[in-house]
Amino acid sequence: METAKKGYEASWRQALSDIAPELTEQELATWFRGIEYAGSSDTSVTLSVPSSFYKDQITQRYLGRLEEKLAELAGHEVKIRFTVQKKGSSKGPHDETARP
Repeated sequence: METAKKGYEASWRQALSDIAPELTEQELATWFRGIEYAGSSDTSVTLSVPSSFYKDQITQRYLGRLEEKLAELAGHEVKIRFTVQKKGSSKGPHDETARP
């Protein structure tokens, strides 16, 4: 559904913009340029990342700040979920939540 696809996209872009000054250019290049907004529900944002390792690193290093910023922008708690999109895979994306 197109509405779900666009739901929190503007908030996600704003959250990235807001935390960018806190990050080095290296961090932005390494961890954030490979993330794609994949959709949302009423209470979560789904982001597409290239690997489980990438998901784990984003979760450990930045998830708290990102969810905090999204909650600030949305006015309520918003969880981040990840979809691992493996390049060259003929299978669809593998949906993984931010926390085990």
